Amino acid sequence: MKTLFYLLTAAILMAPGCSKSDPKPEPEPQPVKVVSVAITPTTLDLQVGKSAPVTANILPVDAADKTVEWSSDNPTVATVDEAGNVTGVAVGTTTVRITTNDGRKTAACTVMVSPEIDPENVLTMIPDPVFREYCTEQLTINDWDKNDDGKLSPQEAAAVNYIIVSANYRPGVPPVPLGEILSLKGIEHFTGLTYLSCDANQITSLDLSKNTALEELQCDVNPLGELDVSMLTELTRLECSWTSIRTLDVSANTALTKLNCGANELTSLDLSKNTALTSLQCGVNPLDELDVSMLTALTLLECSLTSIRTLDVSANTALEQLGCGSCELSTIDISNNRALTYFSCGGNIVDSAGSFPVKAWFDNNSIPTNNFTRSWTLFATVDSPEVTYTVDYQKVN
Repeated sequence: MKTLFYLLTAAILMAPGCSKSDPKPEPEPQPVKVVSVAITPTTLDLQVGKSAPVTANILPVDAADKTVEWSSDNPTVATVDEAGNVTGVAVGTTTVRITTNDGRKTAACTVMVSPEIDPENVLTMIPDPVFREYCTEQLTINDWDKNDDGKLSPQEAAAVNYIIVSANYRPGVPPVPLGEILSLKGIEHFTGLTYLSCDANQITSLDLSKNTALEELQCDVNPLGELDVSMLTELTRLECSWTSIRTLDVSANTALTKLNCGANELTSLDLSKNTALTSLQCGVNPLDELDVSMLTALTLLECSLTSIRTLDVSANTALEQLGCGSCELSTIDISNNRALTYFSCGGNIVDSAGSFPVKAWFDNNSIPTNNFTRSWTLFATVDSPEVTYTVDYQKVN
């Protein structure tokens, strides 16, 4: 009887699905979810009746459900079909949006629709509505329209010598709402421009290759990312601070007398060809060196909040103002800079005695009666007590 029991038990254990070593069934693979969507381009210029595609980029690339919905905030200005083709309907600005079915992720493209191009009217070649409005106003305000036909001919545009579309300053016309200009496309027709101010807008690219007569350019506070001034050989003044540019080649701009490229992402700056410079502002950049030995005409140098470790200003005898605070300097020699009336060196590396040594043409007891300072305040950490460090002026004969 026991034998029969053991045989039955063995048979049951050996039956399919009853073995203790059988693997567990694999779980069903989960579909890959959409994480994000981007749209290219993020701004689009169209004429009435013209079409252009915008493209969706869904991540990750192996997402299971890549179906999307396209929509236009204002179909009376521009429409978009299910394939992302945008068509200009009427003059104006609208936004085309894409939304993923999975996760409802969204992205947007600003669409600017301008009139059909009239080769005899430059106004029809300017897609940005705010820039176009400014130019339209100038037909009468500054007499751009010489023949009073209500148009701006290529010849009339070429005769314009200044444009001011700064969000902070527009003489004679109502102020531009801050940051409304997205594009200066059409500026290439103003070939006689000598002065252009377009600071404090939302311009992401600036093609000035046709504006070779420019002498002064102000494009501060715009998300440019890059700036090509290689064709602007007549340029004497360039202000391009707060534009996120990573490189700046001014080797062709030998007439420059004033350069402000502060608060950018510059890691190097070659000024060996810019010997006419009298004013240089390049602070708030990740520069680790700065050679100003060729700039003997400099009267103002501001290079604070950089990473420079040495600064030789011995050749800059015309300097009247020097700011080199919050760098990585351990000393500086200003003994040749006897024209200085302003000198700021706070926030640099101090010695073991808590002072910053400065070689000068005077000592601590004979500091000139101007804006020179002997001490400044720093905080080692947010919670640290206030500490005063001393500038130690050492007279050099």
